[in-house]
Amino acid sequence: MAILTIGRVGLDVEMGHPSEMTESRSIDSREFTLRGFIRSTSLTLTKYLRNELLEQQGQVVAVTYTGDTHFDAFYLLADSRIETMETSYLRRGLFLFEVNLFRVGSSARTEFQSNTTGTVLENTQGLTEGEVKPWLAPPVNSSIFVWSATSVTSYDRVTEDGTIKVYTSAGDYSTDPTWGCLAGFFYGGSAKLLTTSRVRTGLDIPQAPSDWELNNGLIRVRPDSGGSKLDIAVWDGSVAYESEKTWKFQLGGADTSTFSFVSAIRNDTEAVTIRVLCSDTIANHTMDITLRRGSAQVFITWYWQGVANTMKVVRDSTEAATAVTPTGATSTVGVRATANDGGGNRYTLFSAQAITNDTTIGGLSTASANRLNVAIGFEIDGSSAVTGNDADNLALQYFGMVGERVRAVWR
Repeated sequence: MAILTIGRVGLDVEMGHPSEMTESRSIDSREFTLRGFIRSTSLTLTKYLRNELLEQQGQVVAVTYTGDTHFDAFYLLADSRIETMETSYLRRGLFLFEVNLFRVGSSARTEFQSNTTGTVLENTQGLTEGEVKPWLAPPVNSSIFVWSATSVTSYDRVTEDGTIKVYTSAGDYSTDPTWGCLAGFFYGGSAKLLTTSRVRTGLDIPQAPSDWELNNGLIRVRPDSGGSKLDIAVWDGSVAYESEKTWKFQLGGADTSTFSFVSAIRNDTEAVTIRVLCSDTIANHTMDITLRRGSAQVFITWYWQGVANTMKVVRDSTEAATAVTPTGATSTVGVRATANDGGGNRYTLFSAQAITNDTTIGGLSTASANRLNVAIGFEIDGSSAVTGNDADNLALQYFGMVGERVRAVWR
């Protein structure tokens, strides 16, 4: 049976052979209508496919179909309809579906533009726009990349989906890079949000504050079982995640409470952001957690609604650290592990605020604050890290943060 994939979930599921495929053309558009069954190995999984197909409505998605590669292209999912009444095949684990897609173009005709905005991250360490390193990463196996800036460099990071190229430019926030890829590679190395172990395609997600995951094939972020802690691991380059570190968040020296609520703020292939809420006896606090495609770091903004207090992010178990002060910085930007761990990696932890490092346990803090911004990640291969993946360069990439929105355009 041929396999049809529509958008992100298609990489993880099989959808039944369509009963009808209709393509129509006009002068300026091509419409593609699919009718058939959504099916899986259980009714639960079939309902999941239904929900995530509906969540992609209004998105530009990659479509692939093993039965006829003519349909492999990029489409706007205009509308979808799924039959869930008793007259459907619900009791047999099937849903009738119909989707209408407008063809944007094949891989040969379509390219993507990364619309970027930003400036050097406001900081107390004296770093300026010309010293930091704005960066972005197109999908794995991207076929072209054009960035009209000067001094563009690239380096490789190995993800679950293959090798992804990360591009940096010397302080350039004014140009919008373009790239292209085959439809089948569009989600390679993408940022993903999972809840209850399933990829989610939109913002309407199940409420599972203790069972979510952010993942870009390189970094994996999960909630820890005890308190508002995060477990962060890195891909080992071949078969598994390794070097998992547990990080805890403390107010005035006390561990914060368990996550009580989670919501999706952004869910795109280039970046995913979730917001988690914690309720303490004094006041609530929230964390906005962002993971970008190609990033070796996860970015966290932690807000505290109570009286200004000492806010600290620190390892759950002692792992000695060394201060990091990259070229151009007038003071420390954070820490990295002093020695390689069992996986050969070293953790990194940075902030743009005025901080005090904890090099004994491994962490940093800021005093009399209601907000703390940090980046937590890995110096992959530790003492043998290649340029671009070393702690100093990771810090400069953090301070050169850009906002990115991807759009499809015709060549």
